[in-house]
Amino acid sequence: MKTFSCPHCQQTVFFENNRCEGCGQAIGYSPQTGEMQLVGSGWQACTHAATELAGLAACNWLQPEGADQGLCLSCQHTAVVPDLGDPEQLRLWMKLESAKRRLFHTLLSWGLPLDEPGTPGALTFEFKADMAGEQPVMTGHLHGRITLNIAEADDAVREAVRAQMGEPYRTLTGHLRHEVGHHYWDRLVANGPHLAGFRALFGDEQSDYGQSLARHHEQGPPAGWTAHWVSAYASAHPWEDWAETWAHWLHIVDAMDTAAHWGLALGQGSGSAYGHTTPSPPTPALSLASRLPAGLPDDPQAFRQVLIDAWLPLSQCLNSLGRSLGHGDAYPFVLSETVLDKLCFVHGVAARSLASAP
Repeated sequence: MKTFSCPHCQQTVFFENNRCEGCGQAIGYSPQTGEMQLVGSGWQACTHAATELAGLAACNWLQPEGADQGLCLSCQHTAVVPDLGDPEQLRLWMKLESAKRRLFHTLLSWGLPLDEPGTPGALTFEFKADMAGEQPVMTGHLHGRITLNIAEADDAVREAVRAQMGEPYRTLTGHLRHEVGHHYWDRLVANGPHLAGFRALFGDEQSDYGQSLARHHEQGPPAGWTAHWVSAYASAHPWEDWAETWAHWLHIVDAMDTAAHWGLALGQGSGSAYGHTTPSPPTPALSLASRLPAGLPDDPQAFRQVLIDAWLPLSQCLNSLGRSLGHGDAYPFVLSETVLDKLCFVHGVAARSLASAP
């Protein structure tokens, strides 16, 4: 994610800003241009911008003035919201929508298909709260519809679940990236030219999904799982392996894009700590300055070298910085050779989708 400039005074602003701290102008992000725009200069605020909590607007995305739909491109894809008259549910919903806008920014950058809201199979979100006397809301995906329990937006609740599940990482962004991975398996892999390659790497998705999940929850991951999967949950079933790997691919390309836009350059040698070596060391500044997606190769093997040359050193740097600040590792994962193969496969599927986009 790059930084932006206020279109009025050119001061640096960020993706979440709805007002420039320098000149005070009302601004917002335009997904049509990929830049910040002035509200009222051909651009109108999302309807949800009028919904505020503690002075913060619920949405800072814009659309062209005169648009028929009052909601921005991101908000149009939310079909169900919790009770926004409840301040706590409003707070949690706003956090979910903020994470979703970051997700959509990356999906749009890669030209991944979204479809018109309301059309069959279009990517749709339901953000629900648990209700007394009813079954708890379960996070999941079905035919393009992603359901998320708003309790996941409560940091204390999410951390308690993370500890209970023994997970090294649990974030809203991670949830959304994982669930949207299921959607893009349906759109880009199922019954298409990538299916055979998927099965060769991830396994046969026709194995019983319910039985596989039950076995995973009862027995946990197999011994030595880190050699084959990016997370313990990825070992449960090929669909979950794909979704977890897809989420990590989004983590990686977004983090590298951010590093590139900040001009970050790292020295060589860090990648060897993961058991990988670099045959011909590239110029560090260039390996991180390949802004995405245009700067990345669509060839899976070339992308693998980018991972080794750029991502592994960057992730180690992020982990070291996190420890220095008392937060622990920012990316607490080890990427084995098999996991790298899977990441390259995901990248190839996404990059070819971008190349074929109209």
